[in-house]
Formats: sequence, C-alpha cells, structure tokens
Amino acid sequence: MNKSLFVASFLGVTLVAVIVALILTFGGEQESKESYVGVVLPGSASELGWNGTHYKGVSDAAQELGAKILLAENAHEKTGAAVRAIDSLVEAGASMIILVSYNYAKEVAETMRKYPKVMFYSQDADIKEDNYRVYFARVYQARYLSGLIAGRVTRSNKVGYVAAMSNDEVNRGINAFALGVRKTNPKAQVFVAWTNSWDDAEVERANVRKLVEQKQVDFIAYHQNQGWVPREAELLGIPSIGYNLDSSGYSPLVMSSVSTHWKMVYKELIQDFLQKKQSINNYWIGIEKSAVGLTFYSSAVDDSSKAVVEDAILQMQNGMEVFKGPISDNQGKKRCGKDEVLSDSFLRENMDWFVDGVNLYEE
Repeated sequence: MNKSLFVASFLGVTLVAVIVALILTFGGEQESKESYVGVVLPGSASELGWNGTHYKGVSDAAQELGAKILLAENAHEKTGAAVRAIDSLVEAGASMIILVSYNYAKEVAETMRKYPKVMFYSQDADIKEDNYRVYFARVYQARYLSGLIAGRVTRSNKVGYVAAMSNDEVNRGINAFALGVRKTNPKAQVFVAWTNSWDDAEVERANVRKLVEQKQVDFIAYHQNQGWVPREAELLGIPSIGYNLDSSGYSPLVMSSVSTHWKMVYKELIQDFLQKKQSINNYWIGIEKSAVGLTFYSSAVDDSSKAVVEDAILQMQNGMEVFKGPISDNQGKKRCGKDEVLSDSFLRENMDWFVDGVNLYEE
C-alpha cells in the first residue's frame, strides 16, 4: 500500500479510528511524527475551486518534501467541526495543522492553546498565538490583473462582484480588483453583493441576477469557494472572471480565472516547519515566485487586453505595488498619499474600507 496517508471523514468518531488504524497498520517503519501534516478543509478535497486547489497544493508539496498528509474534510464553519477535527488530527500524530479557511482561526483559538507543541497555520492575521502562523498568497495581485480585463470589457461601466463576507482578505481582493478596473476604465463602478457564506449556490446565483437586473452590470467577478457565479453569468450571457478555475467546462464568456499555485505557498510552510525554522510569522507569497496569476485567457480576450495584463505582470515582478497612492476610499477619505505604499501589515489587518468606485449593493 502507498505510504501516503489520506484520510477522508465526516469528523465523527470514525475519523480518529481510521487515522490511527492507518498509522499503526501501514507504512512499514514508523515515520517521525514531525512529518505528519494535518489539513482541515471546510469542504471536500475533490471539489473544484477553493478546497480542491488547496488540497492539491498541500498534497503536492508534502509529497515532494516527504511529509505525510492527514486530512479532515467537510469541517463546516461555526459547527464545532474544526475543533473536533483538530483533536482527532493531534491524536493521530499531526504536529503541524493547516486550517484552510479564514474563519477557522477565531473558532479554534482556545484549541490552539490546548496544544502548545503543535504549529497551526491559517489566514486570519488578527489571531496572535505563539504556535500560530499566518499564511496566504498575494491573491490581490491577480485580482488587480483580472480587473484590468473587466475594465476594458464592460460597456455599461458597471461591473458586479459577488463576495462571501466582509473581512480583510475579501475586502483586499475587492479593492485590488476595483483598482484594476479603474486603471483601464476610470469611469467604471464596481457593485458588490454579499452572500454571507463561502458556498451557497442559491444565494450566489440570486446575487448575480440582482446585480444584472437591478444594477445593469455587464461583467461579473466573485470571491466564493465554488463556481456557481460564472455558471449563472453564462446563463445570462454575461462575461465573468473565475476564481480557482481551469478553462474546461466553460464558454469563452469566462474570460480568465484568478488562481494560486498553492504548492509554492505550502512548500515554504512545510519545509520551514520540518527544518524547524519558525522565525517567519507571516507568509505572504506572490507573483514574484509565480504563486499567483491568471490561469488562462478565453478566446474572447483580445490581444490588446492580454498585452495590458502581461505588461502589468512584468511591472509587478519588477516591484510595482498594487496599493500605491494616491488612493481614496469610497467616502472621499484619502487612504494613501502620492507615491506612498500601504504596508503589508496594513493590508492584512486594516482593510475595513473600500476604494473609490466600490459600491455596496443594497436592496
């Protein structure tokens, strides 16, 4: 049997039993427990989108580095499932646990203190624990690139954005997207509709229809775990930008996709952990290491738009910052002066506002 450990569960008693049985029964000579990496997903590892791309990234990185994966799937937020998953993974031998959802860290802060010898990794920079590290990719860089396309494509100068909830990560992406849109189309406005969930097909599809029918948007972007938004946009004949998609199964109306090469991110985390390098408190890896970008261009993206995006990529690789002033918010307050650059800590922890041109949908 392959020595890789793959554990799928519904987070009940079965999870513990199955993982422990696998560890004790298979693998020949027992591996050091330090090589066991626990992964907690809010959905399924087989899903397209957020969960599937993260699992593939961490799995590929672990395989390259000789680490073993212990996986807990479908740990839905605000149900206690994440806490139960951590208890099970620690009992099974995980000494490093990756929490693949922004909202997990607040839920499990007390549990992290319960296991001081286990290192935890997630995306919420507001949590401060000795055994917790923040990680993410600079997805906002790719959001900016996708905004360049949207600004060139829209004819109504109204672009829609379906977003899960307001937090630093999501708001940062909306702002970067809007900066890209208005770089190529200063007259354009971005209209944001919230779903209050990472994955709710009915609400996401309804928000697409509302933005199109009530705000007359003619282009859609989104920040959700799965691809319900571009599917609904296709039905309405509206072009869109995907998130964590490949080009298969979609028409040219899905013009591109914001994507992350998560293997590049997880390789740094796991490698540092295995080598006992814990000096880095915040991992934020971007376009300079090819960790983020646009996965594809559909045939509907013209050559001039591609050239604009490719030029921006080169500029970013040479140090161009997305959040460089002057930047004002949508209330008219100056947030970043001319030639000033917003710091990483500010971007991670103080993105509770929206740039000029962003409008929050209200019924």
